[in-house]
Amino acid sequence: MRKKILFIISRSFYPTTGGREVVIYNYIDGLNRIYNCDVDVALFCDDEEAEGIRKLDVVNNLFILKNISKLQKMRNVLINTILRRTWPLQVSVFYDKDVQRQINKIVSENNYNSIITDMVRTSEYLRGNDSFEGGKILDMDDMLSNRYKKQYELGNSNVNILGQYSKKLPKLVGKMCNSKNLSKFILKFEADLLSKYEVEVSKDFDKVIFVSKKEASQLNNILKCNKAIDITIGVDYEYLSRHISEKKEKTICFLGNMNVAHNRQSVDYFLKQILPLIKNEVQGIKFKIVGKCDEQYKKEMEVYEDVEVTGLVEDIREHIQSCSVAIAPILFGSGIKTKVLETMAMGVPVVMNSIGAEGIDLVNEENAMITDDWNQFAKYVVEIINDNLKRDYISSNAQKFVKENHTWDNTLKNFEVILNN
Repeated sequence: MRKKILFIISRSFYPTTGGREVVIYNYIDGLNRIYNCDVDVALFCDDEEAEGIRKLDVVNNLFILKNISKLQKMRNVLINTILRRTWPLQVSVFYDKDVQRQINKIVSENNYNSIITDMVRTSEYLRGNDSFEGGKILDMDDMLSNRYKKQYELGNSNVNILGQYSKKLPKLVGKMCNSKNLSKFILKFEADLLSKYEVEVSKDFDKVIFVSKKEASQLNNILKCNKAIDITIGVDYEYLSRHISEKKEKTICFLGNMNVAHNRQSVDYFLKQILPLIKNEVQGIKFKIVGKCDEQYKKEMEVYEDVEVTGLVEDIREHIQSCSVAIAPILFGSGIKTKVLETMAMGVPVVMNSIGAEGIDLVNEENAMITDDWNQFAKYVVEIINDNLKRDYISSNAQKFVKENHTWDNTLKNFEVILNN
């Protein structure tokens, strides 16, 4: 008999243009295809996004959740975030009692074996349903508090706390988050709230999913139990490894959504601090930034010579496979970086720091080049560009590593632990 699962999701996950969208889609696909589950989705999205998702074979039923009013968001922020200090902003902008009633009705009318909530942002909707007796699963993805703490430690005061979620903020709060004078204070405030909330909310769930084994262990050590498990990120290896583009010498690339703060800051640091070191050693270097971005970002990048910004592309292989080397000097973040695994699967050597390699069992100078010394980082890039044998060696080992450890059918094995809970 097929099991029935409800997945409560905070944003559209199709088309899969970002790391989180890729993960959600493949979780649903795996539950459907590998574990014979019927997966219903309750989703915050608009009509156009809903139309695309309804065409997906992997989704059994789609329920569109009501828009949350600006007044309700402001009330949540004032009462639960500022006064009570119980909900992070991440939670306050996604919760509404009308939506809670809508979800409760969906649950009461369907015989679900398990309910999965998407990150901490939707967790309150399952905490707010006392009648559900099936499996309660929090897909936390990663510990956002870790990311925000690292972000705060960098001292950057010009970061939007919620990044692409800024449109969901009340206008006043959004302006505060964008203020150079207030953003650092709000960042620390949000990181502290998240740190407490992530632990407390986990106590109300049967299982908690992380993409990183390190973060699953971190939560288990705090809770003194083993309810957190890792379901690591996979990639479509057969598709990504298919060669469609010829190499262009002396071309460096970065793959990532450039609307995300940690990608923007990482590329900015590379352009200002690392690329000049590389250009001192190799003439004619070109740098390609591949990934979703706005037109303003493209204009900002025009000040740099030999830098190409593609924006969202139809097929990343066409752009990434043509490059000699990829870079991932990630200044802050958490979890596993999908872009690193995708680039490795495409057969392009990646030079990265320890944050870029976090959660992936890589071996330096074997299947990747890893260092936290920025001078050495530049030397590694130069070495890969100049040494074809080294480049081919790293490339071949990287592809082998991804094929053996990060295909979706392999990474989804831990879902069996959840479904049999």
